[in-house]
Amino acid sequence: MILSRTTFLLKTETTRDYPPVDIYETDDSIIFMFDLPGINHEELIIKVCDNQLFIWGTKEQTAARVERYLCMEREMGGFFRSISIPQSVDPAGAKALYSDGVLKVVFPKAKEKVFKIKVKKE
Repeated sequence: MILSRTTFLLKTETTRDYPPVDIYETDDSIIFMFDLPGINHEELIIKVCDNQLFIWGTKEQTAARVERYLCMEREMGGFFRSISIPQSVDPAGAKALYSDGVLKVVFPKAKEKVFKIKVKKE
């Protein structure tokens, strides 16, 4: 049996969210760690609105154009991710750091506000 070259072309499709993220907390912060290898950190856009974290970016193809891929699993092109922030944070105090293909977004936890409500007689 003779196999054509296209028989070996693999295309892997996944339904996972990109970029992958780990979320954890410390006593005073909520931390998001995103795997973003090959991203220019200056082209990342990060926004927060209504306890949602939004991240946009583009991963460009780094190698020269290849005529015939046999397998292409590394994702290229634009991406967008929206994640609910699990508790109340102070977005004004947020920091974003990018190093070795990992984006770390740190939100300080919001200070609890306790209000005393005076009860009046009607």
